[in-house]
Amino acid sequence: MPDVSSPSGNRRAWRRGAKDIGWLEKVVEVVGDRVKVLPDVCTYTEFFFRDVEPDAKAAKLIAKAEPLTDLLRRLREKMESLDPFSGEAIEGLIRAEAEAAEVGVGKIVQPLRAAVMGRKVGPGLFESFELLGRDGVTEKLRRFWP
Repeated sequence: MPDVSSPSGNRRAWRRGAKDIGWLEKVVEVVGDRVKVLPDVCTYTEFFFRDVEPDAKAAKLIAKAEPLTDLLRRLREKMESLDPFSGEAIEGLIRAEAEAAEVGVGKIVQPLRAAVMGRKVGPGLFESFELLGRDGVTEKLRRFWP
């Protein structure tokens, strides 16, 4: 995990709000009881501080979502103007798009999680997206669905 004790440790993390202790407290809250041992801290929070490459399982989920490329791209585009960019609004957008496309929410959430978090499992998607912020989320999604 990057050194966030000073701005020189990781400028991108600081730009995302890591210098704000309240933001870090929210990250800890979102990760919740998923952390069982010290290495879990990095496993479940790394994506908040830097871009991560999907692990093998996440890459498989992203590849499997290829038929949903247009839907996932449209979701990213809508997130770019979503206001407010809150967990509740993000969840509402994803559910509405899933319903309109007649696709299960899980079919959308899984590849989104894999693309942003680099893992098949992680903390709550909607809350994590809110903490990453609009630019952080859409930048990560644009790598897979430009």
